[in-house]
Amino acid sequence: MCLMPEFFYERENTYKDLRLKGRVDLNDFMKSYSHTLNDLYTAGLIKEKWCKSTAELYDFELTNIGKEFFIYHKYQIFFIRARIKPEKVHKFIIAKTRPLDGS
Repeated sequence: MCLMPEFFYERENTYKDLRLKGRVDLNDFMKSYSHTLNDLYTAGLIKEKWCKSTAELYDFELTNIGKEFFIYHKYQIFFIRARIKPEKVHKFIIAKTRPLDGS
């Protein structure tokens, strides 16, 4: 499959527009809080796609819980929802992936 340049231009413009609206990109979030995709799997925010194609840029999708925190744009860009603070997502992931001390 060959993606046309227009796809990338439109995707970049959409990315910039969503960032201007205060959305936080998934990759930026993961870098800021040192999370991995495995952390998101373990926390139940993403899951592996059952049906994959060469047209898809990611091999995972949001779970129902993940949809509470993130939005998925048609250009396959994941952003934290505007009403959600990144710190809240971070705390959720920590609670789901790290055992409590003394347990």
